[in-house]
Amino acid sequence: MAETRLGLPGSIHACLFDLDGVLTETATLHAKAWQRMFDGFLSACARPSGQPFVPFDVVRDYDLYVDGKPRDDGRLSFLASHGIQLPEGTGDDPPTAETIHGLGKRKNRIVLGLMREEGVQADPEHLPEEILLTEAFHRRFPDLPQVACFDTAFHHDLPRVAWLLPIRRRNEAQGVWR
Repeated sequence: MAETRLGLPGSIHACLFDLDGVLTETATLHAKAWQRMFDGFLSACARPSGQPFVPFDVVRDYDLYVDGKPRDDGRLSFLASHGIQLPEGTGDDPPTAETIHGLGKRKNRIVLGLMREEGVQADPEHLPEEILLTEAFHRRFPDLPQVACFDTAFHHDLPRVAWLLPIRRRNEAQGVWR
């Protein structure tokens, strides 16, 4: 197998770069979205039951139940910590559905709204090296497509503004895809 000077096999046809939490700092927006979604849900549950509303703690609950877990598992573990069980539902559930998938879609709508309102910032811990890497790839392989993407399926139907936010215009002009 032929190798390039960067040690890549000659069969490489594209480079894929993860945006969500790698090239961009989105953890803060995700934590806010989880908080808004869970607070809305918990508040709605508390009203008819007469139980006190206990808000989602964006530090404790996010770290303990949500961060680093597959999204469904995060929703399930947080709800279980409050003694709440919901049906899983399906990927076709609307955001209004009282299901695990419905809550996920609700959170996704919130995070996309936050991206529009607040923007997405470059990740200060990762971005400089990643941008240097994407630029080095472009210089070395100008015809090699580079694709920057989010790693989750819900991003496939993002509005144009959300998927344009994280990449600089000069990178877009160089053929970086979003």
